[in-house]
Order: sequence, then C-alpha cells, then structure tokens
Amino acid sequence: MAPSAAKFNLNGGYCFIQDKNPKHSALVVKEYLLYNMKTVRPHPPQSPDLNPIEDLWAYVETKLRERK
Repeated sequence: MAPSAAKFNLNGGYCFIQDKNPKHSALVVKEYLLYNMKTVRPHPPQSPDLNPIEDLWAYVETKLRERK
C-alpha cells in the first residue's frame, strides 16, 4: 500500500479501512497493520457505505457513453 500511496503523492494522507473480514483478522495481518499503517479505521463487514467499486463502474459507464 505504501508504494502505491507514494506513486500518487498521498504523503500519508490516507487511511486503511479494516472491514472485519475473518481472513483480515489473522495475527500476521494485525501485526503488519500495527507496525506499517498510521491510521486503521474499523468498519462493518460488507458495508455499502464505502464500496468504491460502485463509483468506479458509474464513472466508467459515463465515460463510455460519452464516446461516439
């Protein structure tokens, strides 16, 4: 995640959102987040509130319709 953030010049202006999925709660994942992420925000599993893929598909659809 850090290399991608650096590529987009986010300079620490991002946070990791933990969705409480069981595979994300493994000890190795918890340790990685503890030592490598400045901000980790909890959030309910499968919450539609922060589902960026829906916004992405809407954007792609809009751009495709703009093409002639």
